[in-house]
Amino acid sequence: MHDADPRRNMKFWCIDCKSTHEPTKEHPLCDFSSGSPHLHRMPADIYFEYRGWRFTPPFFCMACGIEVCWHQWAFSRSCGACDVSNSRTARVAYRKCFAGPHTKLADHSEKRGDITEDWFLDPAKRFEYPILNPERDRRFRKDDPIGSTKVLRRA
Repeated sequence: MHDADPRRNMKFWCIDCKSTHEPTKEHPLCDFSSGSPHLHRMPADIYFEYRGWRFTPPFFCMACGIEVCWHQWAFSRSCGACDVSNSRTARVAYRKCFAGPHTKLADHSEKRGDITEDWFLDPAKRFEYPILNPERDRRFRKDDPIGSTKVLRRA
């Protein structure tokens, strides 16, 4: 970590040690931790098997295509923003997903519900897909009856 980084002297939860301490060379700050920064090393030979495929690093959110921490990917295969309902960042859904390096397993079976090759999209091309549920302007307008200040009274 760079000397000028304000997080350098802060203590974070370390997944490896199960305690809090400052980042070290052996236990660096996770580059992809959003919301809750944490420390850990990624095992060199890590992979995950999911729906007939073996996924290897780097791991990408299947809904919006950003790179995510391997701990987060193991839990939900998505980033924190896409992990909640009504996501403001998701770009694809329903038989499409972004994926990093992957190989088909020998026991892959479409009858069992495994993902087919045509579902996978290149994360580098994620900006070609519009956000499914963009943030909306939430300010009240004068012509909006819900934002009206009039009080209705019964006669």
